[in-house]
Amino acid sequence: MRCTCWQRAIRQNKNCMKLVVYLFSLWLLIACSTNGTGITRDEAIQRASQAAAFGGPELSPSQVSPSHFAAEQMTFAEAANQIWQTSGSSVQDPERRVWLVTMDGEWYAGMAAPPAPLTPNALHHFSVIVDATTGEAIGSSGKP
Repeated sequence: MRCTCWQRAIRQNKNCMKLVVYLFSLWLLIACSTNGTGITRDEAIQRASQAAAFGGPELSPSQVSPSHFAAEQMTFAEAANQIWQTSGSSVQDPERRVWLVTMDGEWYAGMAAPPAPLTPNALHHFSVIVDATTGEAIGSSGKP
């Protein structure tokens, strides 16, 4: 059976369309899953808000809903310098990309050794370092 020109054109078009669909699907998957650079600013704020809401060791849960959020992407060393006045830790890569999320609210920090009465320190400003790729909260600090 002899192949005509229009049959060849259809076959080539199908292969071309398959490639276009494949490349578009791949691009869409990458764009939607990481936004090209990791988690978005809004996702970082959400993760930090969740971390702050539940408190942690020597930190009460948030007493009011946090507000006045700000988020800036930077290296771990830059974030550590801003909230701890240090270049970071020996555990974290100083060049690791993170979001530094700050918020206002009300938390209480501190634990008294028995039998001393508990006199918690009120914190009204809280910062959370969030990994820019995974969304993991990897550090935090509060200020009066």
